[in-house]
Amino acid sequence: EKMQLSYNIIKNNKVNSNFVYTVTTPLIEFKQSKEDTENKTEDCAETVDLEKINKQADEILHKAEVKSKQIIELANAKAQKIKESAYNTAFEKGHTEGLEKGWQDGFNKTLEIRKNAEYVLKDAHREAADNIKKQKNEILGLALTIAEKIIRYEVDTKDTAVINIVKSAIENTVAKGQIVIRVNPMDYAALDCERANLSKYAGENVAVNIVKDNDVGCGGCMINTKNGMVDARIDRQLDRIKHILLG
Repeated sequence: EKMQLSYNIIKNNKVNSNFVYTVTTPLIEFKQSKEDTENKTEDCAETVDLEKINKQADEILHKAEVKSKQIIELANAKAQKIKESAYNTAFEKGHTEGLEKGWQDGFNKTLEIRKNAEYVLKDAHREAADNIKKQKNEILGLALTIAEKIIRYEVDTKDTAVINIVKSAIENTVAKGQIVIRVNPMDYAALDCERANLSKYAGENVAVNIVKDNDVGCGGCMINTKNGMVDARIDRQLDRIKHILLG
């Protein structure tokens, strides 16, 4: 499943660029009837409280937009005052020191002041961008919250969830001789019923052993082979997503 949260980023004086961040929940595939999907969506929405999370995201977006606009507007006003000051300086120089010399000195001073105005605007745009970046991380945090709750809902309510995860993990192993699948005791029965199926994924002449392990959370697994280990625990997968998105 994929979830998307989009937000607008302030650029120049307008909100004019749309970015979409996608969080993909790993290793889980579900095939369900339309009726089952509708029931699941309703139940899951109650569990996750999507309406509340969407409201939080909207509030974050609104605050980010308002603050960024204020930053740009204040910078424009400050830059305009600087430009007016530059003009007045040039005029006064010309009036008091004679047109030719006064205007030349005033012009040089104007260039300096205009550069200051440009710096003010650049700093404002940088500050607005930093503000958006901070809000981006907060919104991504909400997206991760949704992803985690939906994943946990699936693994708590569907035996097929852990089976699909184990199959995907097996496909990522290079095994000879045997593989040991470590799963939560709550998932053992569902996987034991699928032992023959799992053996097909492991390959010919590879023995599949399923072991109960309380250190593995529901829905996930750890697979040990002679060549190494595949960690497909739910918490670890979510940590990988967080690391990729938030650094």
